[in-house]
Amino acid sequence: MTGNVEANEARQVIVLNCAICDVTGSVPFYPAPSDKFGMGSLGAQFGANPVEVSASTLDKVLEQAGRAHVDLLKVDVVGFEVCVFKGAQNLLTGVHPPLVVFEFCDWAEAHVPNARIGDGQRLLFDYAYSIWRLTEYLKGGHPLREPLRPGYAMLVACRA
Repeated sequence: MTGNVEANEARQVIVLNCAICDVTGSVPFYPAPSDKFGMGSLGAQFGANPVEVSASTLDKVLEQAGRAHVDLLKVDVVGFEVCVFKGAQNLLTGVHPPLVVFEFCDWAEAHVPNARIGDGQRLLFDYAYSIWRLTEYLKGGHPLREPLRPGYAMLVACRA
């Protein structure tokens, strides 16, 4: 990760070695096989044995970093978006909420224990966000009326 930060000459990046979710402490992480690079998850899959990793909420990380404001939040956590959003309640319901860009993938969300497909979108709706498919957002189209359930889409959420 630090190699990517250096290669892109990013100046305002803090690299943390932890899972961002709705709990602090540690959580089981299921690594993906090499032919499924980038698909490791907090949900059991691929018959992988879990490894314990450090975990924190986004609200806690921002507090510790002294950051009160975020303009854009990009989330790509293989179905566990609802956990990130729960752990970012202060940020997402605050006075200056960020624009949120995230993936929806039904098969990935199906791996989240005690959750239903679409829960991340439902939580953002509860936080008074409007949600668009990225393509609709970019062309000024209409937001979704309800959470997507089947399939895959890049989504954008914003709160007025």
